[in-house]
Amino acid sequence: MKRLLLLWLLAAFGACQRTSSPVQTPAIPVAVTPPADTLSPIWKTNDQDQVIRGRVPAPDELVPQTLVRYCNRAWPRVPITFIRQRGDTIFVKIPDSQYLTQSMGSYGAWQCLAEVTYTLTELPGIRYVSFDFPEGDHARPGVYQRTDWEVR
Repeated sequence: MKRLLLLWLLAAFGACQRTSSPVQTPAIPVAVTPPADTLSPIWKTNDQDQVIRGRVPAPDELVPQTLVRYCNRAWPRVPITFIRQRGDTIFVKIPDSQYLTQSMGSYGAWQCLAEVTYTLTELPGIRYVSFDFPEGDHARPGVYQRTDWEVR
């Protein structure tokens, strides 16, 4: 009788084993956070009036829209818009330049335009940045290159 019970228990447990593949549960969407390195600026200014490299961008970051997005993240009150790229020049517009030209002061405007110029001239073949915005007390539109921001 004990043998029969033991045999029955082994057969019952053996029949309960899974023979098919496990059920796939749907993946839960997860917000993708950019690598921490892409959150740091490529170029930044320091308190000695210098533009210094923050980091070296990855090759896949060297796209006008990506670099403009980085500039807008660094300077959220001075949003710039990519217009076009022609030859060795990238064209950007600052539709609302009030903060840049009237509120940041000359030094703040210098910092912003210098960092944006250096960042956008990271693009292969780009040497100049053409800024289009209404002129104000602390900044004026024009075509700038890296050497324009060097302190003499």
